[in-house]
Amino acid sequence: MQNQHLIIPVNGPLNFKECLWFLDRGYDDCLIRIYDDHFRKALIVENEKIILDVFGDTEGLKVTIAGKVLEEETIVYIKQYLAEWFDLENNLENYYAIVSSSGKLNYMSTAFYGLRLIGIPDLFEAIVWCIIGQQINLTFAYKKGAW
Repeated sequence: MQNQHLIIPVNGPLNFKECLWFLDRGYDDCLIRIYDDHFRKALIVENEKIILDVFGDTEGLKVTIAGKVLEEETIVYIKQYLAEWFDLENNLENYYAIVSSSGKLNYMSTAFYGLRLIGIPDLFEAIVWCIIGQQINLTFAYKKGAW
């Protein structure tokens, strides 16, 4: 089995540990597993099941695709997916300048430096989260045996 490696550049600072902390809610998520220094994500692209190991790097996100060599269009999709998910194309320096000048919020420019605005890039997943979030709280939703 051959692994494929990608680097997805980031515009501005990236504190991957803070991003991992945000992603790790301690729940039994079936599509993502959080480890000390990376996370593993299951993804389906064009009916192909892909396992991504994603690490933080000085250059951006370092991605290992387990056991496959993918076609270029799939690689482009994965790069765009992760760049959108982690908001890698936005430079946070203007945000830090504004927050630093605020009396009540200035601690955020150092306490959360490099934390990206992590979103949900998959439209279906975003809609499902919106509907579930209106119906039940996450603590209840993730309890074993709640269903």
